[in-house]
Amino acid sequence: MNEPSYVNLELEARSPQSVYHLLTALVIPRPIAWISSLNPDGGANLAPFSFFNCICADPPLLLVSFARRDGLPKDTVRNLRERPEFVVNLPNLAQARDVFASAADLPYGESELTALGLRTLPSVRVAAPRVAGTHTQLECRVERWLELGNGPVDLLIGRILAAHVREDALDEHGRPRPELLDPLARLGGGQFAGLDEPFKVDHAGT
Repeated sequence: MNEPSYVNLELEARSPQSVYHLLTALVIPRPIAWISSLNPDGGANLAPFSFFNCICADPPLLLVSFARRDGLPKDTVRNLRERPEFVVNLPNLAQARDVFASAADLPYGESELTALGLRTLPSVRVAAPRVAGTHTQLECRVERWLELGNGPVDLLIGRILAAHVREDALDEHGRPRPELLDPLARLGGGQFAGLDEPFKVDHAGT
């Protein structure tokens, strides 16, 4: 089998926008944190972020990166600095259009949940609502903020307080079945993807 040829792409010679488009097209698929939060007057905000993942199990921690726009923090960041609790809703494939639409810029305080006609569910540990129809929701509180990069980027470490999973997406041992969770993933260039057929790789020598 012939080795493929590679193109060397020097990132330091590229603009930040070019690097962003390159990395989001290469580091795929990425899970989507559809974050619901509350602004100071109690109004609900909803926005998707794909620079996101779990980073620790003891304690259970996740990480979300929020790029600033024109040097200003995202509405979600403003909310979480005032009210440090939130829900990471994990959208499924059928919710792709609503996820995309919820990324639109609305005036601060105007709710994407209301604009899109999305239903909510009450949370157990936090005040922010859960998004009905998502198969998984993670209730969280802010653990730590960091500022990184030249933007800068607001980096959030959140502690997961409770997880909600659709009962019919669990197997007989209470373990989540990925194909039934039907997660929505983010690719580059405005593209999304669903989950293909899961498979396991046998251990070496078996």
